[in-house]
Amino acid sequence: MAQENNSPERDFNAIAFLSVGAASEAKTRAYRLSLAGKELDRHGKQTNISDEIVKIVPKANSGYSFSMMQNDLGQRNGLVKPIILEAQKWAQTKHFHLQIKDAEIPSFEKELSRQGNFIRGHDHGKPLTPKLRTVINAFLASDEGIAFTHAQDVEQIARIQDNILPRLVKTDLYRNSNSDDQIRLITVASKLFNQAEGFGRSLLRGIEQNKYHDLSSVYHRIDTMVKREKPNEPTYLETGRRHALAGAETFIALNHTHPDNPLRQKWEHIKQNPLKLPTEIRGQERKDYDEIMSLFFDATHSPKRIRDQDKEFRQKLGMEKAENTQGKAGPASDFSVSLNIDTAENARGKAGAVFGFSVSQNMDMVGKLGNKPQEQLAENSVPKL
Repeated sequence: MAQENNSPERDFNAIAFLSVGAASEAKTRAYRLSLAGKELDRHGKQTNISDEIVKIVPKANSGYSFSMMQNDLGQRNGLVKPIILEAQKWAQTKHFHLQIKDAEIPSFEKELSRQGNFIRGHDHGKPLTPKLRTVINAFLASDEGIAFTHAQDVEQIARIQDNILPRLVKTDLYRNSNSDDQIRLITVASKLFNQAEGFGRSLLRGIEQNKYHDLSSVYHRIDTMVKREKPNEPTYLETGRRHALAGAETFIALNHTHPDNPLRQKWEHIKQNPLKLPTEIRGQERKDYDEIMSLFFDATHSPKRIRDQDKEFRQKLGMEKAENTQGKAGPASDFSVSLNIDTAENARGKAGAVFGFSVSQNMDMVGKLGNKPQEQLAENSVPKL
């Protein structure tokens, strides 16, 4: 039987990695470079094929990002050289045609360190060098790249926790909220800090000073921190907050499923160690992990689907108990309901498991740099473990 005692503080790592990371930051793009904005071909259409990109249009001051928490290389320049050096070491030992020469490192470092304003103003939308984008993406899709990326996620989540949680849990707003609202509050505060630390600290100060007396006022403050460029176009903080909140609602819906529901049991197992290295998750545990992750990737629709599935389970369980009571049936049958959700099917059918991309099996997707560098990582492609 799954545990009924849910503690938002205890579950912080799961809230950050799933509700913030999987639902509102990376989705399926954790293990490749991604841009908050557009990468355009010569016809002005979006593309993710390195050789076809002629212009990039970043949102706000965003640079290229990677990882579940979408560590922005433009904002965290300290990660730029390490990721290049790790990719170089990986290529030297396993993929010689993707090697990075020492002489290329300074220029590659400069490219990856750019922020959105610099890309738009100084570089006029100049894209990454095809070789750089191809090599880094191939590395990030490898076991070594996943381990490197996951280490950055763990570090960033610890940073958010240290800066947000101890102070937040002492506020009147948090203490006067039920556990579901506490999850919502932790989620949106963590999301904002992950997007922009300055805004995150400002919001926390306001909560500490009792400027916001309910969640609605917190949401309103986040949504109005940045002025809209157009009246009908939400800012990146608004859309980020909404996506993270959808992740929180998915988290809450899973917490409220019946303790004997197989979905709940999978959920409780994952919550015990949400930051487990993805490459170490195998067999049935991998299938369960993928199922839960797919819910957060499609967090907008998942809460209702979870509730519907749980309702069906409870009805079935009630019928079985009634039959057992009346002596019409032997021991309760072993019942398992699998979540019927398009996203889960797509995750398996289109990209394999959640991390269904194998560099060794799909090297044709990145191509040989001696000829014409190619990269055809689809939007929903992620590495296979």
